[in-house]
Amino acid sequence: MLGVLKGGGRTGGLEAEDVLDWGCGNGSVSMWLAARGHRVLARDVSWSAVAATAVAAEVNGLTVDATWGSGLDGYADGSLDAIVTNPPFHLGVAKDSSDTLEMFDGARRVLRRGGKLWCVFNSHLPYRKELNVRVGRTQIAAQDPRYTVTVTTVA
Repeated sequence: MLGVLKGGGRTGGLEAEDVLDWGCGNGSVSMWLAARGHRVLARDVSWSAVAATAVAAEVNGLTVDATWGSGLDGYADGSLDAIVTNPPFHLGVAKDSSDTLEMFDGARRVLRRGGKLWCVFNSHLPYRKELNVRVGRTQIAAQDPRYTVTVTTVA
């Protein structure tokens, strides 16, 4: 995804100020974004992921606002230029996309007009269709047999 965000994909790079790394994990994408001057918010349902992101920001001398939570509750309408995510599709060993679909539903609300949702996911998942229906026009930025990167623009 990072190669596509810096302009290596068919849809160009990430041009945004306020960016949310949803499902931030260890914070590697958050660090990459913050190092390039974006104002970065990071969210995860895992306390350890939030802690790892906060520690990584401190160690790297970067500013990232890492918080615990699911979905997009607490984010104001029209407050973000972009969301980047490698969303979860399982809970333990069971397939469960409910958190991801809930985030897709909220993305249109929190993204500013023209805002973009960048999403990388396993190619077999039906996320492109869901993004088109729930968020807006979705294009494939990069794809191989295993992974797909999409960018969805809010009209």
